[in-house]
Amino acid sequence: IILSDARAKYPRDKELLLEQIKIYLTQKRYADAEQHLKSAIEQDPGNELLYFAQGTVYENLGKVSEAEAAYLAALSVKPDYFDALFNLGATYFNRGVEQDKVCNGIPANKAAEYNDCSAKATMEFEKALPLLEKAHNADPTEKVAIRSLKETYTRLERLEDASRMKALLNE
Repeated sequence: IILSDARAKYPRDKELLLEQIKIYLTQKRYADAEQHLKSAIEQDPGNELLYFAQGTVYENLGKVSEAEAAYLAALSVKPDYFDALFNLGATYFNRGVEQDKVCNGIPANKAAEYNDCSAKATMEFEKALPLLEKAHNADPTEKVAIRSLKETYTRLERLEDASRMKALLNE
């Protein structure tokens, strides 16, 4: 209540706005956070953290294309930003996984349809790969990026690269 009162009295105060956003994110009030993030970005368009937060909010709201745009905006501000690289790569990877599930539902007697479907999945994995590689380069010790790269390499049948990632994981 105190923060709301302060925000009402000082609506353009950046620190109060950021504190309000943190609270909304902690409480998983993503629709509220979405609106306030727009204001914060207007006040500080060079802040990659705000675009990243916006991307995660959009993901949680099921707005995948908006999340993609927000992560790209974060990367336009800071091209080696691990979290945005990883999340955008994961977004494409997850699309590929979902496409694979669609493909698995195609009957065996429809090979052409399956191949078209599979090509779409591969395209998503190929979009994910350079982002995940850049994330790995930004933080070579981050296990989640290494696991994601291993899985992406495996799905793209780049087994030597997958083995290299597996070795980094000590598996």
